[in-house]
Amino acid sequence: MNLDIDDPDEVIAAATGFTAAIDTVGELVTLVTGELEPPRRPGSALDRVLTDRLGWIVETFDGALRNDAGRTALTLRQITETARALGAVDIAGGESVRGTGAG
Repeated sequence: MNLDIDDPDEVIAAATGFTAAIDTVGELVTLVTGELEPPRRPGSALDRVLTDRLGWIVETFDGALRNDAGRTALTLRQITETARALGAVDIAGGESVRGTGAG
């Protein structure tokens, strides 16, 4: 049985790309929610309800972005540390295996 381990740099590069994509989407959500404003002051009861609902939508999206703000960076750091540690163990294991047959 072969154990196929991707190169740590490939894993880190993929995770970095994914993190950049998440950050880009977050920036786009911020831009979109920043432009969500009613066209005029609410005049009727229905307008007020819809304006309140719009406020809830913006708050919900903003809250989700705040909650996720540090998660992608933390996840990338953990992936980077884990990939490097596994790479180091793989190298050490390879050297150990090569060293057992010598002599």
